[in-house]
Amino acid sequence: MWELSQSRERFEWVFTDFNVTHYDEMSEALALSPQELKDLDGIRGIKYYYRDPSESKRYTLYKGPIPRWDCGEQDWDDFEWKEEGSDGPLNDLLEYNYREDDAPDVNFANNFHIFRRSHQFCLDARQKSEAHIGRQQHQTFDDVARRRGLPPEMRNKILSYVEYRDPFPYLEKLDLAEAYVPFPKVGEHCTRCDAIEGESTAQRTCPQKAIHVWNLALRRFHTFHRNSCKQWSLCAQHDCTGHHDDEEDWEVTGEPELTRYLESLAARGNDEFASLDQVGLGPMHPIRLEVEADTAREYSLFGGNGIYGNSSDDARMIGGLGGLKDAMIHGRTLIAAWEGYDDDSIFYVGAQAWEPFWQYGRNLYDEKVATVVIKRLHSEDECESCVEAEEEFNEFPLISI
Repeated sequence: MWELSQSRERFEWVFTDFNVTHYDEMSEALALSPQELKDLDGIRGIKYYYRDPSESKRYTLYKGPIPRWDCGEQDWDDFEWKEEGSDGPLNDLLEYNYREDDAPDVNFANNFHIFRRSHQFCLDARQKSEAHIGRQQHQTFDDVARRRGLPPEMRNKILSYVEYRDPFPYLEKLDLAEAYVPFPKVGEHCTRCDAIEGESTAQRTCPQKAIHVWNLALRRFHTFHRNSCKQWSLCAQHDCTGHHDDEEDWEVTGEPELTRYLESLAARGNDEFASLDQVGLGPMHPIRLEVEADTAREYSLFGGNGIYGNSSDDARMIGGLGGLKDAMIHGRTLIAAWEGYDDDSIFYVGAQAWEPFWQYGRNLYDEKVATVVIKRLHSEDECESCVEAEEEFNEFPLISI
């Protein structure tokens, strides 16, 4: 559908709830196309209302675009927000409880986004379609205006009312149809392994035994195999087909291999790629601020209130303040980093972090494998930007991998 739309589809019809509570709503649930659903006024989605508590008691409907942190559209206001309606099952969370061995009588609650990858695809498509349509409108108007002899000042004035935002830098060159392929099949019978006698690298790296974890920021898969020590390790090959003959041909064991691997993934399809920083996946500058400025930045970037929910998720997904690689090798997402003098004129530094948000696997075990394996590749002695952070999350119960 995305390819057929020529980068114009916005998937508005996905963000709606299809609960049938009355006979009159049956026709919406039975709609056979997005256009038919639109004609039935069945695309509603969520609505946001806001108010400034210092000025008004009434809430106002928000009619603008959903903000993006990378466009400087951060939450610097202190508004109160209310929501009406729903974006439907695409935003659903699966909630569960678990217990830890050292606290068997205590139930811990957690949740995860069921359709996180599909949700991200739709948001990516919206960014690219907004820019594609906006550029076409500007180009068409500019061509007509030039033929009609409109003065440049008037052309520019009119075009200023036709606003659009460029996609996130990494998305600019990304082919969504090529990137968002299905999860590779695993767990099936392998006839090639039947012909291999004994244990070997080729057998351990069988594609049916591999783990595949989607990197939400890179929009690419990471593949993990068992190495000769029967430990999970990261595979350096793109679109891995498995059955490697030599361990040295596939295993990422540390730096600088990890950096080269991540950059090679990010460079696919982008012949202008220079670094993770260039495509918006590097650290934010500066990382450390004075206490008051850092507190304001943390709220504006990661508060996630009202219309800023998607923007906050996106800022965490690409690695927070430290960038993607920093989040992957440290196993956390840096959200605050400050320095300054306290009331006693003593200089101090500090930081806070959340759990990593870059990984999306078939299950929690696969995600745990990915985060632990990549964190093991980190060498604190060689890390130039290592920031010790106070972790603000309860880690998922330890799983032996």
